[in-house]
Amino acid sequence: RTGTGGRVRIWHPSGATVELTLFGAHIVSWRTPSALLPGGVERLWMSSLSALDGSAPIHGGVPIGGVPIAWPQFADVGALPLHGFARERQWVLVGPSSRGGVAESLAGTDAAVAEFSLRSDEQVANGSWRQPPTEPFPWSFTLRYRIELCENSLRLQLRVQHEGVPGGRA
Repeated sequence: RTGTGGRVRIWHPSGATVELTLFGAHIVSWRTPSALLPGGVERLWMSSLSALDGSAPIHGGVPIGGVPIAWPQFADVGALPLHGFARERQWVLVGPSSRGGVAESLAGTDAAVAEFSLRSDEQVANGSWRQPPTEPFPWSFTLRYRIELCENSLRLQLRVQHEGVPGGRA
């Protein structure tokens, strides 16, 4: 695996923040405002052993750790490496959702919103995204990951769009 990186931080007007790595779209920090603690209260635990440089999947500890994406399989229940490949791929920020620079409204509450995407590619299709190569995943897909940050809540949505099977059949 080669070191890839980049981080995105989402701010809410209340002072709440969420931070994630583009490698794996892994949430590594979620802070909510506090009158007593400058910088807010950290809500997630991250292992001090986590490589945060894009060289390996991040370990945050379960169930209260950082928020990983385990896709298209969980644990070792399939032919792919542990928790699939979405946590070992570089995601793309496809845009914050806003109107005129003001965070989008969520159920009457202002929310800061960002969306990320991961699409199938040749490396995933033939298993060469990892060295040594792993099991191929030849199905075409697009993953969309939406994060909505409010003052004291975080809403996550992962959508999967199936775009075809090996041989071009839908």
